[in-house]
Amino acid sequence: MSGRATIKIGEGNKERSLTIKVRDLSKTGMGFLHNEPMETETYFTLCLGGDSSRKRESDICFRVISCRAVGDDCYSIGAKICTAI
Repeated sequence: MSGRATIKIGEGNKERSLTIKVRDLSKTGMGFLHNEPMETETYFTLCLGGDSSRKRESDICFRVISCRAVGDDCYSIGAKICTAI
């Protein structure tokens, strides 16, 4: 699978939505590209099904496990699915 997706990172008034480029998605995790680095152990929510402004049962929580620069303003990020934040 590849394509664009929306993730939510942060909480409360610090929450923000980011558009990422998904490289691969499996039953245990995902790999994606973004123009900003992410620290390991950062949690985010992959927003499935349209409106990313509210929580949906289909949203999936992930934890960043790796981040490396692959070019100017381009980072390859790996994340594992988690059960709770």
